[in-house]
Amino acid sequence: MNAPRPQDPSNATHLSHDAVPRRLVLAGALGLAGTALMGARAAQAAPRVEGRILQTYLAAGGADVLGAAVHSEVKRRISHRNTYGQRFEHGVVWWGSGVGKVDLPRARVRLDTSPNFRPVRGVRDLWRTGDLDGCTPLEKRIVVDLGIETMIAMNSGGDPSIPGVDRHSYYISNAGENLEFYRGYVTREASRTSVGRVLGRVARSDAPVLVHCHAGKDRTGWVCDLMQAVAGVSREVRDADYLATLAYSGSTVELDWLAAAREQLVTDYGTVADYLVDGCGLSRTDLARLRTRLR
Repeated sequence: MNAPRPQDPSNATHLSHDAVPRRLVLAGALGLAGTALMGARAAQAAPRVEGRILQTYLAAGGADVLGAAVHSEVKRRISHRNTYGQRFEHGVVWWGSGVGKVDLPRARVRLDTSPNFRPVRGVRDLWRTGDLDGCTPLEKRIVVDLGIETMIAMNSGGDPSIPGVDRHSYYISNAGENLEFYRGYVTREASRTSVGRVLGRVARSDAPVLVHCHAGKDRTGWVCDLMQAVAGVSREVRDADYLATLAYSGSTVELDWLAAAREQLVTDYGTVADYLVDGCGLSRTDLARLRTRLR
């Protein structure tokens, strides 16, 4: 089997220490899903761009890349630290925790403490990541400003508290060797039940959802593959998105592992819909709602 090439995790420019004081990490992302950055419209003059936000803005290419400021800078205190964000015509700039970040349509915003953080390809308002343990106040701010209101863990352990984000946990077992636990996503009753609860929670959410496990690649890769299949995303795109973990975090994933779970699903249930309804306990109403929600 010829594996698709993993996608480039970011086309954004990373600046050296000489470009901006302290460590500046730039990455791109989809435009902000309206949040605290959405202030009142400026009546006359364009909002000012100042301080660290200005330095990050200029380092990213300034008006040529980001356009003019749409709203004034918004300061928000998270976990006893100040964070700053400002929305522009073509993206968002953040500063906090000694780091500047840029959010552009051409690439995805990166989180330093969880490099596998990214949107799921081919679907709407769904993000995936590894553990966010140890995430910085700025990274929490980014999660909030992306509009994420629900975070679902499929591994053991707790998630950090992020303002306005509800946390849920549905454990899926990774016991055994890789092929064993991938097939177990289909054969193990407890894992199937958790899969159904994860997808049901996504189906009933109107805002962006973040799903994760420890590394954001196996359990997360399986549930994302299922939701992409429900939404009608092509096999080629699903495979590429699964393999993108290699480029984002460097963690090992192999299509043979994912294929083992897919084949087990066909053997035991025939179709993804029958697996989700008969095996995982997802109602047909929630299945239909999930399909609409993701497209």
